[in-house]
Amino acid sequence: MSQINLFLSITMTSLNTLVLALAIPGNILVILILVRFQRLTVTNIFLLNLSVSDMIIALTSIPFNIIIDNWTPVWIFGKVLCKLLGFIQGTGISLVAFTQVVISIDRFIIVFYPLRPRMKQRWALTVIIIVWLLSMSSNSPLIYISTLYNNTLCRESWSDKTNTLYSILMLFVQYFLPVCCMIVSYVMIVIKIWCKINPGIFSRQQLQLRARSKEKLLKTVITISLLYTLAQLPRHVMYLCSLSYTDKRLFWSNKRTLWLAVSCLSTSASCYNPIIYFCINPKYRKLVSIQKSSLRCHQKFSQRPNFENK
Repeated sequence: MSQINLFLSITMTSLNTLVLALAIPGNILVILILVRFQRLTVTNIFLLNLSVSDMIIALTSIPFNIIIDNWTPVWIFGKVLCKLLGFIQGTGISLVAFTQVVISIDRFIIVFYPLRPRMKQRWALTVIIIVWLLSMSSNSPLIYISTLYNNTLCRESWSDKTNTLYSILMLFVQYFLPVCCMIVSYVMIVIKIWCKINPGIFSRQQLQLRARSKEKLLKTVITISLLYTLAQLPRHVMYLCSLSYTDKRLFWSNKRTLWLAVSCLSTSASCYNPIIYFCINPKYRKLVSIQKSSLRCHQKFSQRPNFENK
């Protein structure tokens, strides 16, 4: 390994490790807060599924990206994992995309139809089950198509035409459709809330409070939408560019450095949401402090000597 490749491998390993170190504790903390301190509302059920989906991406993508993309080109994880890994990774990506769509539609319905009865928990769980089934079924071809060659090389054995059709389909399903749904929903929500304010019936203090509330909402939805869009777009663009190459191995070999950066950017989306919640939502910051205090108290209690058995 040359010094340049060694430096690149160390750099990308460090960045991926940082993402993993942020994604796992961050999403676990979100899950704990939602389960322990929040009512299991419809929105919280969706947010819980989003955190679980982010953890799936972090656990199944980042460690293997570090090993396979940076240190050894030889597949060392066996035939079963060769068949399942791409499927699980793709399912995680689809879960995140579909769950964000569901959240945006749920927010849209709440704002535009406030008098309509809220969705029940069982229907929210039904929606989550449908999201999982759609995610798994759309990525199930990867189980069949992933092939282990000579116990050292794991590749997707597509025909060129089928590969092109499937890649375009997944680009639409995993990226363009979800992003369009989120943008339309959130833009309409912001416009609706912005236009609701009538200065003649509110005091200056009320207007200031509502302005801050609008600004916080606008900042949140733009941040979530932009970060998701920017993180995922380069990966899909690279896949589309590769379709024009007859020799796919040559393409990925020539674009290795770019792909490592794009892959790291894509998986880094798994750590964004906890950071966004913490930076923008004061209630979340307060619950994080409560959770930390609870863990410290539990740790101190567990470390006390047990005199009953002496």
